[in-house]
Amino acid sequence: MLTPLMIGKKTFDSNLIQAPLAGVSCAPFRELVCQFGSVAYCCTEMLSALHIANDSDRSPRYQSRAPIEKNLCWQLSSNKPDVLARASEYAIKNKADILDLNCGCPQPKIRKKGCGSQLLADEKKLSQLIKAMKRDDITPITVKMRIDAGHGEFCEVSVAKMLEEAGANAIIIHGRHWTHDYDIACQFEAIANVVASVKIPVIGNGDINNAKDLNIFFENTQCAGFMIGRASVGQPWLFQQIACELAGKSFQAPTLSEVGKLFLQHVSGLIALDGERNAIFQSRKLGKYYARNIKNKNEFLSQLYEIDSFRFLEKMVQDCFA
Repeated sequence: MLTPLMIGKKTFDSNLIQAPLAGVSCAPFRELVCQFGSVAYCCTEMLSALHIANDSDRSPRYQSRAPIEKNLCWQLSSNKPDVLARASEYAIKNKADILDLNCGCPQPKIRKKGCGSQLLADEKKLSQLIKAMKRDDITPITVKMRIDAGHGEFCEVSVAKMLEEAGANAIIIHGRHWTHDYDIACQFEAIANVVASVKIPVIGNGDINNAKDLNIFFENTQCAGFMIGRASVGQPWLFQQIACELAGKSFQAPTLSEVGKLFLQHVSGLIALDGERNAIFQSRKLGKYYARNIKNKNEFLSQLYEIDSFRFLEKMVQDCFA
């Protein structure tokens, strides 16, 4: 279940992967995940290939990399082969270890551009995009996609076979249709059908919050690897915890005080990346994840919207995460 993972010519010690998360998975977040280990690689936030290709948005926010990150996947978004080719070349020159094409984003503003999950309805175009991203024989190309779930827009098995033929080295599949919210469970049968249809690794994504969830996911799909997204926000030790528990080893979760220090480390990293004002603003969204288990959670979260400096945040964390 937990084994080394080979994607293209690259072999990773783990088959657990940190998913791209909009507004979250920048370098400070990924650094925390890598500190605890047991993760094959982490992904950037979704990056506009057009902005990268045209040098219009090569900001530290999206391209900074923590020194501890051994492997990093750049997730690109575009529906134009020439743009993806240029963006892929730039990413490889800047030490991207893996390139991923986003074919899963459900946001209307992305779909209206013909990107994200909209790409799954056009196999011919998608094939052209994968071929355009292949700039060398070393950097693996992956595709993060979704299932159709009976909507009649595409066939996930047909798409997967086409992706393999076009040169993709692995497929990451989320077990929901783009219209589905999280109250609808992942559909394992659709993922299992994709696993059985291709020879390249299929990595499962969705509803993995702990070791038990991962075990159920594997038993029902036989996926080669597993991508975890929202569950690790606020608990970057999750990958290590899952690895320990599945190996029958004990795991000591961080104390509340230690969780508070991780939160401060996260925000401190954001300050270095985005400045104090932006970092404090982002801390309001992140706070609810780190404050999962504190007694005065609601009061803490309410106060987060009133502070405007890291100094005040430090004092709050010291008081509430004791």
